[in-house]
Amino acid sequence: VRAAYIPISVVDFGTHEFEITAIGGQASDAIVRAVEVVPNGRPQASAVNGQLEAAHSFEVAVPPNAIPGTGRVTVKLYPGIVSQAIDGLAGMLQEPYGCFEQTSSVNYPNVLVLDYLRATNQQSPEIELSAEFYINAGYQRLLTFEVPGAPGGFSLFGDPPPDTMLTAYGLMQFADMSRVYYVDPALLERTAQFLIDRQQPNGAWNPQGMSVTVPGENEDLGDIATTAYNVWALADAGRADDPAVIRGLDFIDENLEISTADPYLLAMAANAFVAADKPNNSLLNELA
Repeated sequence: VRAAYIPISVVDFGTHEFEITAIGGQASDAIVRAVEVVPNGRPQASAVNGQLEAAHSFEVAVPPNAIPGTGRVTVKLYPGIVSQAIDGLAGMLQEPYGCFEQTSSVNYPNVLVLDYLRATNQQSPEIELSAEFYINAGYQRLLTFEVPGAPGGFSLFGDPPPDTMLTAYGLMQFADMSRVYYVDPALLERTAQFLIDRQQPNGAWNPQGMSVTVPGENEDLGDIATTAYNVWALADAGRADDPAVIRGLDFIDENLEISTADPYLLAMAANAFVAADKPNNSLLNELA
């Protein structure tokens, strides 16, 4: 791997294609990206709405001091409220970047948007293609953060040691992603096994690295919150009947003081029980 720094001269605003070509003795490659150059000004927008009729006209006012060539008019026709919502969902799709947590924060919405569109049979070829492109990029990027020597364990930048809570978050994401995109079953298996192997004999998981922060948190509360999150992740990944999940739920049930617990901790525990399809009514009633 080698870094190359290339100066760029910006001559005009707008969207332009930027192409890089690498030529080698045995292999060559090229990549093209669309780069947007924003005008040196402040964006101003106004919207005019109405109902579709045989003929309709609107006046659009352009400020007299607007930068020449920056004016733009967009006309959209929506047959109903749902189609307008779908148009907004398409705008949520983004290309993932950054560390494991940043990549997840961008890629997870891509997964959820595509899952929703397919579940409601409202996807369009354009949106689906864009979502799949970004999900693939996010999936491949997330794989680079698996810690060497710790199969299934992930950290923010892929450096040891692996982080238990971050790995649980990754398992949730990979499980949801597998509903709309191919995810290697071996990855799901070893990520789940990584969490199971770190469960304590009493059924708890100890906070390691990143942890769930609970107001007034002590060591026991930290164990309960961490255990609830790991149980939730494993159950959502299809492991609701795994002995590790059962032991985790038993630990929460025996150690959580429902009447005095923080609402956030109650919600974490409730998610664990519900994900495992074993709702705890006293817990849910206290949370309500």
